[in-house]
Amino acid sequence: MKTFLHAGDMGDIIYALPTIRAFGGGILYLDTSGGEDDHHVAKQVGWRKRLKFNEACYVTLESLLEIQPYIFKVERFKGQNVDINLNAFRRRLRTDNRENLMQSHLKHFGFKLKDSECTPWLTVPDSAERFERTIVINRSLRYHTAHIMWDSIVRVLEIKADFIGSPFEHEVFCKTFNIEIPHFQCKDALALAQRIKAAETFIGNQSMPMSLRIGMGLSFAQESYAKAANCIFEGMDATYYFN
Repeated sequence: MKTFLHAGDMGDIIYALPTIRAFGGGILYLDTSGGEDDHHVAKQVGWRKRLKFNEACYVTLESLLEIQPYIFKVERFKGQNVDINLNAFRRRLRTDNRENLMQSHLKHFGFKLKDSECTPWLTVPDSAERFERTIVINRSLRYHTAHIMWDSIVRVLEIKADFIGSPFEHEVFCKTFNIEIPHFQCKDALALAQRIKAAETFIGNQSMPMSLRIGMGLSFAQESYAKAANCIFEGMDATYYFN
């Protein structure tokens, strides 16, 4: 059985899953130090010594990862020997590289699969809860380019949307666009994915929740960051806004 290692960030781990599946599945070790001692990480993140992935991130992702049919076990990385260090995908990350993050993982390890051959790759059961609001939105604190897009739909969002993300992200969004919108809090990534799956419409930027929507093969509208447009997926029912 193959073993895999990843140090994050959380969205990167979601985009790495098709590579694990392409290898035939296995055990996934997650490095809660954020790759502090991993040379693949240190080479790519500049002045930082590590990525953001930590114990809280591990707890968030664990339940979702464990139900994927090609993930046989999820464990914390404590120096175990691994067959495949998925952090090596970072060698492909350049501003002039227009492949998406899923492709960066796959291509680094020699796979030539198209987006359509990989999507969907996330198995998510329906939520037992029923939701009144039909739109789910997320806007993280990075990769902002399409302010006009959000500004043009805030009144619709106020009536029909739930915001997912951290309390601070919610606060910033509401203040930025002068809007009052419910903050839907999820206990972990599985509950988050279930809420995203239930939405008729999902709107977000390049963030971990976006990776979940893409991984489930569902439609979305994306605020895309032109200088690092690494979440563009060909053939999906998607709209991309750059400015």
